Amino acid sequence: MIGRKKVTLKLLIFGFIMLSGFSIFSQTKIDSSRIVRVLSFNIYHGETVGAEKKFDLELLAKVINDVNPDLVALQEVDNKTNRARNYDLVTELGQRTKMAPLFGKAMSFDGGEYGEGMLSKYS
Repeated sequence: MIGRKKVTLKLLIFGFIMLSGFSIFSQTKIDSSRIVRVLSFNIYHGETVGAEKKFDLELLAKVINDVNPDLVALQEVDNKTNRARNYDLVTELGQRTKMAPLFGKAMSFDGGEYGEGMLSKYS
């Protein structure tokens, strides 16, 4: 059990180092022209979270545009389901953000598909 705790702690520390951009292997300066901004966004099948659960693609697109990422990883994405008003959410958000959309189906759901998506400034 102690061995598993050590391994878990080492993995957590390594993950933190990798996510923070800190490098113990190099002391060279980062070329800021090569930085890629990534946003991970759980879009909750197009609904806003809170007291007023409402379908609001414009708000989701505004959040993405305000962050101005190069890549967006989207979770809880509906594609032409009844609850998402038969919208292809990734394509709709791609049009509203002027980013290239990509959808990956995890399963059939509610008359359409449910899965993950990605938006990219790069084609």
